[in-house]
Amino acid sequence: MLDYCTVLLENHQSELKSVIVKHGLSYLLQVDGKKILFDCGPDASFLYNAKLLNIDLSNLDYVVLSHSHYDHSAGYQFFLENKYCKKLIIGKDFFKPKYALNDECFTYLGCGFDKSFVEEKNIDITYVDKCVTLSKNLYAFSSFKKRHDFEVVPSRFVKGELDNFEKDYFEDEVVIVKEYEDSLTVIVGCAHIGILSICEEISEYFGKEVTKVLGGIHLNSNTKEYVDKVIESLISSGVKHAAFCHCSGDYVINKCISDERLEYSEIATGNTIRI
Repeated sequence: MLDYCTVLLENHQSELKSVIVKHGLSYLLQVDGKKILFDCGPDASFLYNAKLLNIDLSNLDYVVLSHSHYDHSAGYQFFLENKYCKKLIIGKDFFKPKYALNDECFTYLGCGFDKSFVEEKNIDITYVDKCVTLSKNLYAFSSFKKRHDFEVVPSRFVKGELDNFEKDYFEDEVVIVKEYEDSLTVIVGCAHIGILSICEEISEYFGKEVTKVLGGIHLNSNTKEYVDKVIESLISSGVKHAAFCHCSGDYVINKCISDERLEYSEIATGNTIRI
């Protein structure tokens, strides 16, 4: 059985010009016999696009939200209006308010709903402590630790109440892992804590190399030297296939496309790629 990722929403335009394109991320994963909605974008746009793509979202096995920033999770409240899927998988701090703090100015970046809103819909919530099994070879993984000093989470990201906030290191960001006989594929939302730290921890946990990485890796505001170091480290660790998007930055995407050591798949709204 082949595994696929269909891009319901992403920043880039594919050859299909009728879909809505905006800052955000939403995938439909058809992996290991399961149908998983991974992130829901900032609003109902992913639902509109699913209709245009002739995709039925009424028979999902799980909804997985990588983290509660609006561009990944605010669309979930529109999804719940249709009462499609009762199983939600999130990180432990998902419902803590999220902000960007610049000087003395807070900007709300959260999902726009709280735990009670979800519970009122009778949703079964699973919090990922470390690794949750979704099927025989498919997992939701979280609780990361930063392993490289040069991988820095932007200091503007904070969480908690305005009178009692703390820096957000995104240790509880949730990623999807597909295990193969001798390799691993990792699907990420933003990889705020650092894509190298994420891949290394997953590789150690499963005892296999991560050979394919898909998703956003939040390098759009970093220097070329920083990006070069990250990409070179990924390749050295065993990554052979990449598909970066959303918050990764155009320099990351163009660099990976031009690197002959990598196979590259284009992630854009409306595209379907093999996992």
